Amino acid sequence: MTQRAPSEREARAAKMKPVHDRFHIARHGFALLSVLGLFIGTTLLVRYTGNETDAALNFYYIPIILAAVIFGDLGAIFAAILAAYLTWAYMPRPAVETSTVLPPLLVVSVRALFYFIIGVLVSRLTERARRRAQEFESLFTIAQAVNSSIRLQQVLQLIVTCVKRMLGIKAVAIRLLDTDEDGKRYFGHAISEGLSHEYLSKGRVIVDESPIDQDVLAGQTIQVADVARTELFQYADELTKEGIRSMVVVPLMSKDRTIGVMRIYKSQPRRASAEEVRLVNAFAEEAGVAIENAGLYESLQESYYETVRALARALEARDEDEVGHAENVTLAMDALASEVGCSKDEVELLRFGATLHDIGKIGLSTTGSTGGDAWSAMFGGDEGGDELMTLHPIMGRSILEPVKFLQPIVPVVLYHHENYDGTGYPEGLKGEEIPLYGRLARIANEYDLLTRRSRRGGPPLSSKQIIAHFLEGAGTLYDPELVKLLVRVIKRGDLEPVDETIGE
Repeated sequence: MTQRAPSEREARAAKMKPVHDRFHIARHGFALLSVLGLFIGTTLLVRYTGNETDAALNFYYIPIILAAVIFGDLGAIFAAILAAYLTWAYMPRPAVETSTVLPPLLVVSVRALFYFIIGVLVSRLTERARRRAQEFESLFTIAQAVNSSIRLQQVLQLIVTCVKRMLGIKAVAIRLLDTDEDGKRYFGHAISEGLSHEYLSKGRVIVDESPIDQDVLAGQTIQVADVARTELFQYADELTKEGIRSMVVVPLMSKDRTIGVMRIYKSQPRRASAEEVRLVNAFAEEAGVAIENAGLYESLQESYYETVRALARALEARDEDEVGHAENVTLAMDALASEVGCSKDEVELLRFGATLHDIGKIGLSTTGSTGGDAWSAMFGGDEGGDELMTLHPIMGRSILEPVKFLQPIVPVVLYHHENYDGTGYPEGLKGEEIPLYGRLARIANEYDLLTRRSRRGGPPLSSKQIIAHFLEGAGTLYDPELVKLLVRVIKRGDLEPVDETIGE
């Protein structure tokens, strides 16, 4: 399969990264100059306005707070020491000597302590506010994804990535509850970040063999401060080998029932703070909503598809030679579209298109309903069927265009009889003038006609014969690049029939 090309957003982000890096450096450079400028200005103010009350010394808090906000604890400490030194070195001597009965060095030390406390306090509060802002931003981003995305894996990947980044932990995993053929409940792997392939392949987590998971299944949040000191895990040795020393496990809930777990793995033996547990539960709640939404979408999508299949079967029932044609074309389209590198969304759309590709025949006579080009050429007959039947792609388009969610598959219906050299119908398009979906459908449709039994009185062809036919038609009937991919799929055995001698 071809590698996925970067999206427009990813390409734009990669292009802008050097600009962002330079801007980040320039911003911090400007901030440093601002802090130094404030120190210089405050020192001049203290030097020439210092008096017995030392009121001007309070202005040093401004650069200290600014340094703490921008540069954190180190900036606060450096600024506090610098401010204390400047107050001692540049404060007018009479003011220093008369401002207190304490020794000047002690006065400077006490002042430095106050500067240090204020600076570090501001730094910590700023960091906490920044973390809260990041939490809200991450939760908002995930909430948007949950509400707008129908792809469960994408949303869950976003969640585990955000959790790992926000908490600075070793790894995070989401496992969903399932039942095997023997009725045993287990947590199967859904998505993870930071875990090795060896650990993930250790096997299923059987609920009855994991006391911790039994408690989580009851809706409890479980903390294990030191994995090495507990025997409650099914795979204790694998945890130790992976470098996991502590863990937090929270349930994923949907409509008051547990549907999975989120596991937080740490490389140090310690309990999670109340704030960390609160954040993990917030992310777990979003994951539960995403899983519920995905289930609803999949049910709705399945209902749509079953309705479409029923319509296709009703159409095929008019001609016994047609029975199973739409489903076989769909299977061929799935395999070929995946080989091309189509996304999961595109493959689903093409599944609808392949199932409905002959929907235009619903209003036409059953005579010559198939228009099987390859079979007509090989075994005699009127090539392309009668003229009336050549209108079925256009009629199919008119049927589907009013249905909004089916509009993307109109090219499958309209162009599945277009030939690569421009000799097809209904529009006689040539080469890449034919949309990709149409070129895929042309091959998938013909593949089924060549492999089905009793098709216009001829036997099904072997894999070698099918390959020879498509190679002969590459560049005239079919897109030559797609033919290469089809040959690869056939030789790999992803499409029936498979000839065991094909690879010899």
